[in-house]
Amino acid sequence: MSLTPKRTQYPVNLSNIKYRTRMETLTLSRQWDTFERIENYNDIVYQKLQTGDRSTTYWQFVDASEQKDYTAGQMLHINFYSNLPASTFSSISSRPMPNVKVVTPAPSFSVSGPTCIPQTSAISASAKTQQQSDLSIYVNVSTYNSVHKYDYIFPSNEEFMSYNRGKDAVCFATNQLEFVSTLRGVH
Repeated sequence: MSLTPKRTQYPVNLSNIKYRTRMETLTLSRQWDTFERIENYNDIVYQKLQTGDRSTTYWQFVDASEQKDYTAGQMLHINFYSNLPASTFSSISSRPMPNVKVVTPAPSFSVSGPTCIPQTSAISASAKTQQQSDLSIYVNVSTYNSVHKYDYIFPSNEEFMSYNRGKDAVCFATNQLEFVSTLRGVH
């Protein structure tokens, strides 16, 4: 299924922006184009999500430089089209997920009956938020790596560490479930 972006596209027009060098003009054009390219990609992903296709994820920035270009391009759009509300150029990826039936649902796991997993003491809200963030990064990066030809490149060491903490948590939970099923004699 080949989709085209449905969003209004804004071709680069820097004719009324006066800069001293050609390099600055090229930089602005690159930033403008980066915003357009990523928003067009995300628009197609959003269309797929509306049909229930969850096989593609929103754009993942290659590095911090690309993210800066995207943000600068977004600001250029807002400044150039000052007659339009700024929300016109809000990121498509920040839209709420469409409520449609998932075409290929993710597998679900359930454990019935009492388990032997020790109950941990209550954790602080910040620790719980950190765990959720770690798991979210792990899921997003794993999904990206399973869909794309090249592995995800982490923009920071902190994100890489968060990914590994999420991976460790998933491995630990998997091992606990295997241990419990072994105790029950279930394979």
